[in-house]
Amino acid sequence: MEPGVPPARLTSDPALEVCPNFASPAFAGLRNALVQTDGIPLEQTAAHLSGLWADDNAERCEVWAAQLEADRVAEEAAQAERDAADLADRDAAAQKAREEAAEAEKKRPKMPAYSIGMAAPETIRPRIAPYARNKLKSFQYVELWYFTAEGLAATAGANRSSADDAYGFVQTNDTMALKPLNSFKAAKSVVCDTDLSWVQLSTGSAFFMDEVRAANWEPHAHESLRLFFYAIFNHPSAVMKGGIEGLIAYQAIMRQEWHDSLALDTADAERWDLGVFLEYRLVLIRQEQALATSHRLNSEVSPPPPSASHPNFANRSPASSPPPLASPLFAPPPSLLRPLCVDRLVRVPVPPHAPAFCVPRFASTPRRFFPLPLDGCEYRAVSGEERAALGLPA
Repeated sequence: MEPGVPPARLTSDPALEVCPNFASPAFAGLRNALVQTDGIPLEQTAAHLSGLWADDNAERCEVWAAQLEADRVAEEAAQAERDAADLADRDAAAQKAREEAAEAEKKRPKMPAYSIGMAAPETIRPRIAPYARNKLKSFQYVELWYFTAEGLAATAGANRSSADDAYGFVQTNDTMALKPLNSFKAAKSVVCDTDLSWVQLSTGSAFFMDEVRAANWEPHAHESLRLFFYAIFNHPSAVMKGGIEGLIAYQAIMRQEWHDSLALDTADAERWDLGVFLEYRLVLIRQEQALATSHRLNSEVSPPPPSASHPNFANRSPASSPPPLASPLFAPPPSLLRPLCVDRLVRVPVPPHAPAFCVPRFASTPRRFFPLPLDGCEYRAVSGEERAALGLPA
């Protein structure tokens, strides 16, 4: 074997080989060659050849042993790699199973925690309609009727039917979700806030505030609602004729507008506070109610046709504009024709031939305008001379 050259790989164990019989006639030529080339006596050539074969066999046995050892080491290394790969696969599978189990645990409905040994409340809390609860959770406007005794009774006494279990598609952000129909469908017997009675408004607002607190509204929103209802129930006009109707309408209009402003995509500074009571809005609402009552009464009684000699109808053709505000047909109640001071605003009767609509002028808020009902009056700031002429305090 040449040095530096790796031995050829053996295919069989040399120890299993048998030494040939070099004294047989088959090796006569080999024995004669040894005699001629090496000078070995003929009787010793067979033994010499057997010794050479034994040396070569011993060397090949060593190579075989080394080859077996190398194969064993290589097999152990390969087995170690296979074991490591199998272990890595098992670890990955176990990790995936744990992740899937954790995800399934997140999606699984969980029962809320509760205080063990704590007794139930002594009073039974009424349950509001799912529609109203859904509105409160989403900070949207909801009618106070759902929180009155009539609304709670309608919710508690409603017969459960297959419609209660029906589901419908609802858009939430950019996705569609299935939700129960009764959670976003208003009750058929719901009463508008403007049609509530004073007792319904009182009881409904109290229970509404409790539900607002339970719905985890922001503290400042809860405080604004508290001030809003406090100002309504303690307003001095509540003991006056028509005052309750005006306050009920004020509650309905202002609370609806407040929720509409919260839904607008504007800056926070532009969203106003519901807890600030606006006297002039209440006066405008009461004016509209008085005008509606006056029109209703005028429509129930058929007045005589106006005389052609009436100053407001003189030289007026049939196709001309309708009678002015001061005509007998559309005369507002006398109480509305008297000047009325509200903060810095004064309600002043306008001339008979004034336009059909008057734009109120507010000294404190010059950029805010509200439509004034056709009652023959307008709101505006007056000077000291005008206040004295109108009989108002300075």
